[in-house]
Amino acid sequence: APKEKPQKKEMRVYREEDDDMFAPLEIEMLPQTQTQQHAQTQPQAQTQPQAQIQPQAQIQPQEPQQPFNLDNFVLELLSDDRVTTEQIGTIFKVIGTQQHIAFLTKKDPNLLVQLFEAIFNDPAKVDEKVRTGVTHRLKWLLDAEAEHTSEQIRDKLIKYVDVSDPAIRRRLIKESDSALDAEREQGLKNLIDSTLICSAETRSIQLRRTVAFFTKKLKNESIDRRKTGVALLFGRVKESDMTNELLQSKECLDNILEMLDDSLDVQDLDTGEANNRTWDKVRSHSLLRHFYDVSLDAIQNAVRDSNGFLFEFGVEVQWRMCKYRLGATDAAVNFVINLGDLKKRGMALYKEYEKDLDPVGHILKDLTTEAPKTSETTKKEEEKKAEKEQDLTKKEQLLNRIFFEADKESQFVEMYLNAYKDRVQKDNPEFMISVESKSQYLRILFDVLGRNWSNSKVMADLIDQMLNEFVIMDVENLNDNISRLKSEEKQECVAMAFRYILKYHRRDWYMVEVVGKFVTRAFDVLKHSHTQKKNDLFYSSQVLLVMLLRNVLRVMTNDATKKTGQELYTSSFIAQFIDKSLDILKPNYPKNNDGRMWTIEWEIFKSFRWFAAKADEQLIQKFRREVANARRQQRFEEKKARKLALITAKDQHEKKSDDNKQDESKKKTTEEKKQIDKEEEKKKQIRPMIEWSKLPSFTWPVFINDRGAQARQGERAIGT
Repeated sequence: APKEKPQKKEMRVYREEDDDMFAPLEIEMLPQTQTQQHAQTQPQAQTQPQAQIQPQAQIQPQEPQQPFNLDNFVLELLSDDRVTTEQIGTIFKVIGTQQHIAFLTKKDPNLLVQLFEAIFNDPAKVDEKVRTGVTHRLKWLLDAEAEHTSEQIRDKLIKYVDVSDPAIRRRLIKESDSALDAEREQGLKNLIDSTLICSAETRSIQLRRTVAFFTKKLKNESIDRRKTGVALLFGRVKESDMTNELLQSKECLDNILEMLDDSLDVQDLDTGEANNRTWDKVRSHSLLRHFYDVSLDAIQNAVRDSNGFLFEFGVEVQWRMCKYRLGATDAAVNFVINLGDLKKRGMALYKEYEKDLDPVGHILKDLTTEAPKTSETTKKEEEKKAEKEQDLTKKEQLLNRIFFEADKESQFVEMYLNAYKDRVQKDNPEFMISVESKSQYLRILFDVLGRNWSNSKVMADLIDQMLNEFVIMDVENLNDNISRLKSEEKQECVAMAFRYILKYHRRDWYMVEVVGKFVTRAFDVLKHSHTQKKNDLFYSSQVLLVMLLRNVLRVMTNDATKKTGQELYTSSFIAQFIDKSLDILKPNYPKNNDGRMWTIEWEIFKSFRWFAAKADEQLIQKFRREVANARRQQRFEEKKARKLALITAKDQHEKKSDDNKQDESKKKTTEEKKQIDKEEEKKKQIRPMIEWSKLPSFTWPVFINDRGAQARQGERAIGT
């Protein structure tokens, strides 16, 4: 007998109502017959009393729940940064089937693009098995003859195909040859994106091939297409955090330099760049800024890994652009290497130094200080950095901020100077000979080395040479214009260097030996200039001296209620510094012809008076509280004495007979008179007052010593 064909069972879609946890809702919503069937499969539901089940007419209908959407659920999983490689493989097994892919091409092709984009959100987590499956499915989708999906969707999906396949690379290159600018740009974007998401084993090879293609492709292009291509290449690499891999390949670096030379040879390079045609505006140039940013990334990565070749590449990019803008001769004089974020290293080291001195105060400062307002882009970058540093140790986090350890500082300084010698020394005969030349090239190292500048022989020799020339500087012939200009230039260089030193020695500058030498010489130089009636010379040194004086007085007057004014004289240098500052206020110091005070004289006078007043205010507040408490206690004692006197008088009067009350009321006993006299004397007593003679301006040596008295006499003598 012929076999009967089996009846096709109707496919049942999973619903939330099928789960046991939704059974109570089913009892209210399903018809009576289905309710009975469900009750047979769920015997525990029969334990409920029948009285609790209301008639169906009284049951309020409920809104049906949304069906489970697998694709949206998968997108949420893949968008989580904690998803692992194994989980991505499991997810692709579920959604990467031929039936599901074909279903999405009909239902929602854009959702299909979102799924592939989510899978490659972090290419490092996609293993080879998933990549093979993705490539297999995409080849089916990208078949133009079969037209499984639209051309627009194919353009969005092609970048997820393995670019190591020669056929795929040829197809991507062919799209970038389109005559239409939009299609051409999309083709270049797909090529670089496909290169960046390929596996780690083949990424370096494919990246070299792609960079070489961009170099050749943009060689003879117009300036607009060149700008678009360069922006796509470096922009997509930076967005994908692949800059380090780009800079590790010597072939890529050579291609970038070739690309830069081709760009500099373009005649219409500065078309539309009216305000960005100078060397100092190169970072605002729409094309050259991309090469400049690559040079900064190369320098920062080079110092992390002590890679001299990469450091030379970063400097070479800046040097070629500077030479193009200024010419070889002027570039040799004005070229200074930009180290980018490496200049923040010194302050990062100083913050660690302060944290070690006061860890509790540092934490409280971070908690109470409001974060500065930043743009949304900056916030996103800071959030990314914070996420990356979550899994790092404290030492690794510190190394991210300071780039390299202290034991590699000498190696960095040598690498930095060699970069100048190979380029600048040829056309600049004064390179690193004079103090001014050394200052131009070495001052940036203060921001890199921070407090460790004294450990570098190069920086220590620079400071010694500056001080020696500052000491022997000719200040006798300030009326001569040439001599005065030379002295001013040397003084500016020295003041600039000591501003950096004070920046990283805010707490202990008085313990730095070279600062003491500078201060001593600066006072002598100012006295010579005042003798020659010059008030506006050596302005930078005057500013530094006033700043140091105010720093000393501010530290001394902080918490003045707990100090005696003797704290300044614990350091011999501080005491000497205060004495030299007060010497300028003496009557025998050279005075100005017009009867006015010198600029620094007025600032010193104002500083002493200002901080004396600040210290007095703190003591006055303290004395006011003490006087208020004393007066309050005095009033309490007076009130208490009056009450006791009234009670005593009342008791004495009650003991006496009523007959003698009238006579005795006219006579006051001796004891009552004494009591009244005492009360009157108390009233005549002087109330507690503030003792002004105990204020710091009258008691602290720095404000009342002999030099201070002479200074006040001098002020009255010159009518200030």
